[in-house]
Amino acid sequence: MKIRAYFLFVLFLLLGHTVNAHEYLLGLDKVNVDLSKQPVPINLVELIDARPQKENIGWVQRSILNKKVHANFENSFEIELSDFINKSTSNASEALPLIIKINSLVIWEKTLANSEYAYVKLDLDFYAKVKEEDYRHLYRSVAMMNSSGMEVTSHHDDNIAAAFQQCFNELTLLDVQALLVTTKSEPYEKVFSERSKEIVPEYPIFSAEPVKGVYQSFNEFINNAPSLQGQSINRKKGVWLTRYITVAVVKK
Repeated sequence: MKIRAYFLFVLFLLLGHTVNAHEYLLGLDKVNVDLSKQPVPINLVELIDARPQKENIGWVQRSILNKKVHANFENSFEIELSDFINKSTSNASEALPLIIKINSLVIWEKTLANSEYAYVKLDLDFYAKVKEEDYRHLYRSVAMMNSSGMEVTSHHDDNIAAAFQQCFNELTLLDVQALLVTTKSEPYEKVFSERSKEIVPEYPIFSAEPVKGVYQSFNEFINNAPSLQGQSINRKKGVWLTRYITVAVVKK
């Protein structure tokens, strides 16, 4: 009887403490990104928080009751992410001065019959700071990651790191030096402004004719940068296509 009473008491304390918690704090000190494959070293000169909603980074499920609790970083949004990325960047003189603009970073969880799922969506822009008041847009990337298990709240740091890794991997495919020459300089006000929920994102695909080729991912599409261009595409049964696949875009 005493054992049962003790168990119920401990369970009551645990549930009470967890359910009454108003916020779950998440740290990125144990995860990192691999930037060793970047064509040139990267020096993060600034991280911009352009999220329309800054109160939290989403929500997690806590306790056996799966109560939804808002989530945030242990440090401020800019400091947590800057420290996380700067663990892998370089201060070398030839390093690319990079600005990362976070348009959205949201985590959430879902519970199904036999498992839980943790999700993250990351939307960011890469800019190069050529000189003072001279910023060049390099690439916009959107990444979504998820993981599953019996308890997934502890997965979010790994998922966030994986989302950033995917964005940086896509950056390695660009000819950054060419972009620094061909892209137009953007004003400070535009680069550092927050994105409004009502404004349609300014994807490159909306402002130019679609490049002929095959878009193998969503990010290739929104950046109007198909990875398969000027080459034949092998189809099933050995049939070779020499015609390009293009995408029609409706401008509003």
